[in-house]
Amino acid sequence: IQWEVFKRDRYRCRYCGRDGVALTIDHIITWEEGGSSVPENLLTACRKCNKQRGMTPYENWIKSAFYELNLSRGLDEATKSSNIEILGKLDYLRTLKVTNIRSR
Repeated sequence: IQWEVFKRDRYRCRYCGRDGVALTIDHIITWEEGGSSVPENLLTACRKCNKQRGMTPYENWIKSAFYELNLSRGLDEATKSSNIEILGKLDYLRTLKVTNIRSR
């Protein structure tokens, strides 16, 4: 699933747009909140952005001044729009079957 998500996101961080850096997979609905490990609930994030977001709910993170003023400046318009569109899918993402296999 990880490589499928990386490919879909063009091997770039969906939060800041950087490429050529270590990438991770971030859960939109966080893993700790029961977010499912399916491509619809996952996106590519660089380590720095993933750590900065931490367990902040996606809607709070994407609307935060830090994201809007600092991180999103490196994004193309299509990625910015895609990140905003996720806000309309949050209720659906919360209904997805949890497929987390390992515990933290």
